[in-house]
Amino acid sequence: DGRTLFQSTAIGHGCDNPKDPLALGEVTCKEQTVDQRKRAVTFLYEDKQNFDVSLEATCSSGTCSGRNFLFAGSSSLSFPCSEEAMLPGMCAIFGDPHFVTFDGAHTVLMSSMPIWLVKSQDVWIQALSKDADGKLEAIAVGGPFLGNKTLIVGKTAPEVVEAYFDGEKILSQERDKFEVSGVVEGHRSPTWNATLHNDDALAVRTQIKFAVGPWPERFLDPVGGLFLFKLPKNVELTITGIDFMSVVLTMPPQADQGGYCGNFNGDVEDDFQPTGLSFHTPIGKDLGAVDSADLLFDPAKWMLGNAQPALLEVKKLDPAKVLEECTEDMKAQAKSKCQVITDAHKREACVFDICATGQASAANAMIAAEILEEKVNSRGIPSRMGKGKCLDAAGREYVAYTAK
Repeated sequence: DGRTLFQSTAIGHGCDNPKDPLALGEVTCKEQTVDQRKRAVTFLYEDKQNFDVSLEATCSSGTCSGRNFLFAGSSSLSFPCSEEAMLPGMCAIFGDPHFVTFDGAHTVLMSSMPIWLVKSQDVWIQALSKDADGKLEAIAVGGPFLGNKTLIVGKTAPEVVEAYFDGEKILSQERDKFEVSGVVEGHRSPTWNATLHNDDALAVRTQIKFAVGPWPERFLDPVGGLFLFKLPKNVELTITGIDFMSVVLTMPPQADQGGYCGNFNGDVEDDFQPTGLSFHTPIGKDLGAVDSADLLFDPAKWMLGNAQPALLEVKKLDPAKVLEECTEDMKAQAKSKCQVITDAHKREACVFDICATGQASAANAMIAAEILEEKVNSRGIPSRMGKGKCLDAAGREYVAYTAK
């Protein structure tokens, strides 16, 4: 009921009363050191705009002195301690496939199998990695937060990206919109310059064009179109189909979260194990192939070319072996093709993918991923930079993010 009992550790002398009730510590007064924190109590009210406070003093000793009550309130203290955990984060998936986790780790998986990007009690997001070198071919979203309906976006041909909602093909036109109130809102555009946000659509964002700043989009067009989906629980997806698919996922953290997008706990180091200069191995929970009972890629509702019968077949390549067997000529071509990519991690991933596929066009997936990340980042979704917490004047933690 909000009541609590606390005791003073010693008789006060007046001069040991805090000058700032929100910044308590040890003070020395009349040759007596007092820890003000042991003589104070803090109430945390959530979702309350007003409340009443009643203070009462009792004395059980033979000699009792007066008591001074100090009360201070601050709206900054009305946020729960998990305030940081409610901020949305960004996970990028691209290439064969590479991952940038919510906490900022850069990892790679070269395997053919359906995988979890996010697995939690309510939010289920899966991806389909095809062929032994792991090309990203499709993404599926479902679970209780979507009313157990399923959204699937995937490549059905080299330059064709299709979207399905619960078995129904959607966003089939070059410029299109699809909406189920309270469940999904989707947009499709043929160019990076499309204004996907307007006064009626995605009202939580300010209306902006995707062409903001000197993005590397001048090097390519979004093959198959540019897709943007807004879902419940502040989950958003931005997708394009450059060679392999490129996906940027934004959402707040979920309880007991697992998958290749990481656990989203603010610690980058528990998302990966250093393996090589150009790649890291993902670590954490829910990194195996999706169990058939949990598979969102339902062949009765959606077909991915001829890949459906082999959905649960697992094939893997050794990333270290790929780099060892890459010829100097191929590496030189890769470095030349990838030099337009500004992010160092993605530039290394670009060289890696060209070596893995033998195709210079694999660089396009990295360029697309960089574009998507920058676009989402410019809309106010921060990129995590890993560890680095600081304390404000009241001793509360805060975290720094980058935003462009």
